[in-house]
Amino acid sequence: GGGFYDNVPRVVPDGLCAVIDTTAWEPLPIFRLIQDLGAVTPAEMYRVFNMGVGLCVFLPAGLDPAGAGVPALPIGEVVAGAERVRVLLP
Repeated sequence: GGGFYDNVPRVVPDGLCAVIDTTAWEPLPIFRLIQDLGAVTPAEMYRVFNMGVGLCVFLPAGLDPAGAGVPALPIGEVVAGAERVRVLLP
């Protein structure tokens, strides 16, 4: 558990912040159904379910994982900051 809010900070060093852009992917319809029927806040949906993102891998800027035959979708960036993680909610 913990999703983006609890798990990502475990791997981000002090002084850096992983910025997750939630507009980078389209969550499956089941997540919107859960959110609507359960009156769940967006922040809680990203904390509990990651809205469909199963794994985050941090790579140096400019490195294309597709070259290794791994399908991947960039969903954010690491910048200077004290927060460790910032989830940009829709």
